Amino acid sequence: MLNNFGSNPISWIGLFLLGYITTMVLWGVNRGKWFFSEEYKMGKYLNPIILFLLNIPAYVFPFINQPRFGLPTLAVLLIGIPMLALGVAVKILAGRNKTAKTTLGLAVERKLFTSGIYGVTRHPIYLAVNLMPLSLAIILKATYAVCFDAFRLIAYLTFIFLEEKQLEEEFGEEYREYKEKVRWRLIPYLF
Repeated sequence: MLNNFGSNPISWIGLFLLGYITTMVLWGVNRGKWFFSEEYKMGKYLNPIILFLLNIPAYVFPFINQPRFGLPTLAVLLIGIPMLALGVAVKILAGRNKTAKTTLGLAVERKLFTSGIYGVTRHPIYLAVNLMPLSLAIILKATYAVCFDAFRLIAYLTFIFLEEKQLEEEFGEEYREYKEKVRWRLIPYLF
């Protein structure tokens, strides 16, 4: 069974679900605060593991053996490469706004970012981490991977709603004003 682990789509879906369920459980145990918040000491150890479980399956999935959809190669390249470039650009722009000191990916100083790419969409990192693997799945014509990425996006929407509730509690009126100014949670002019 273990020798087929990497080539089995169910294995990668299982790893993602393990990360997702663990995240939700830890969010609940921590009374509605993300486990990587400053108050939650175990977060600095769990954060890299959970980020691995949530993201690596999406990048590996397109490469495993699966049915390939029949669009012409030029069409998938014309769709996938700009999506990949946009995802990388959004990730870089979102990372440039991270002026707070961090330790192992954990913010030491909490600050609400409202300028740059955060002035266009409230969750640019979630946008980037969903665009990049989806574009890779499209480029490789990976049928299961595209379906998985659609499911993964829905899972990330729960993170967005939970995080916005926490940010509103933490930053209060400042975050409510930011939500009025930047209406788009994820995709500008769409959602």
